[in-house]
Amino acid sequence: MKTDSAVLNGISWQTYNQLRNELDISEQSRVHINYDHGCLEIMMSPLPFHGERTFLLTQVVTVIADERSVDYRAAGDATFRRPEIGRAGEPDACFYFQNLDSLPREIDASVHSPDLIIEVDITSPSVDKRGLYAALNVAEIWHDDGRSVAILTLNRVRGEYEEASASMIFPLLDATTLIQFVEEGLTQRSTAWRRGLRTWARNHQPG
Repeated sequence: MKTDSAVLNGISWQTYNQLRNELDISEQSRVHINYDHGCLEIMMSPLPFHGERTFLLTQVVTVIADERSVDYRAAGDATFRRPEIGRAGEPDACFYFQNLDSLPREIDASVHSPDLIIEVDITSPSVDKRGLYAALNVAEIWHDDGRSVAILTLNRVRGEYEEASASMIFPLLDATTLIQFVEEGLTQRSTAWRRGLRTWARNHQPG
């Protein structure tokens, strides 16, 4: 299970920026580019397996949030560029939960950092995206390696992510349950799966 990808070294920020802009203009949304201090990773045409797991994780977020009346904004696979630290990344999905009233109608990914990022990395990434997300102060990452899902929370003192037993955004959602939701979503019919997810969310409300 892998995606078609290429890694180029010694690439300037200006070259990365120009390439990303040209892809945006041509609406090549299936091409993801990550950049880390001269290392450019181009990922194309993810397999259905990748898209399916991404979809299931985003559904977990939206269904639980809706059942618990938690407001959010979803920004999909937005591009986060930080020239001041020489890094840029494109998560598979991202969500905003905090300070929603202060967000503009059109979110500027170069200014506004999300609270939750979903990453499905079937192959070993060549770019340190966690370093970028830590610099962005992203509180939580759900990282899926194609076999399991880890909940990573940001230790702001150390400036790095640590594997957590449960989500900070949905405190009653532990990593074991999250993995179970994904595995069930891969085998059950979609309506039955979402129905079970809603039932879980209603029965596990914060006290």
